[in-house]
Amino acid sequence: MPSHTEQIINFVDSSITALNNLKEVAPLISNIAEAAQTNLIALNEIQSAKKEIIELKEEIKARFEKMESDSKKKFENMESVSKKNFEKMESVSKANFEKMESVSKANFENMQKTFQNEIKSYFKENDNAQIVRIKNSSCNRENSEISWIEVKGKNSPNYEIKNLKEFNEMSGSMIVEFLDFYDLKIENTVKQNRRTLATFLNLPTLPLM
Repeated sequence: MPSHTEQIINFVDSSITALNNLKEVAPLISNIAEAAQTNLIALNEIQSAKKEIIELKEEIKARFEKMESDSKKKFENMESVSKKNFEKMESVSKANFEKMESVSKANFENMQKTFQNEIKSYFKENDNAQIVRIKNSSCNRENSEISWIEVKGKNSPNYEIKNLKEFNEMSGSMIVEFLDFYDLKIENTVKQNRRTLATFLNLPTLPLM
């Protein structure tokens, strides 16, 4: 049976061997931990992006449903007004009524067609602006792609501004051109004008130049 001293020496030798083995696998353990942390960060970013996409879809769906509901109400109101006018015309003599009916029908069709075109144009422009602002609200990095609101019947300034970095590097004269294009108030400083344009496009508040 080993003596007490030999047992102590054997224990020390075993401890040293275990420590050396631990030193050898320490880098591997560190790499595994770093990889796990990187994967966790990537997973969180994917979940966050998925959440934003779902929220965007729900908001767009809600806006289109509201647009459809509002359009239906407007057409129902117009139909109600037309019905009352028609009932009032029935009290007129038959000859005059037939003449009035013919004229009224043509006018009504023209009015209805004009109204429908105006409604379509209005919602198309407003939907474009709302969708652009919703997309821009998620821009939080310099390389985040930004979108611009279109204005019917007007040509936008001829500049290629694709992300937040390029937006922050725009010159004062370029910003003024965009403010004029959107009929926005022009302030006294480049910083104020850049902030006005960012607010209109619904870009997040950043340390604007």
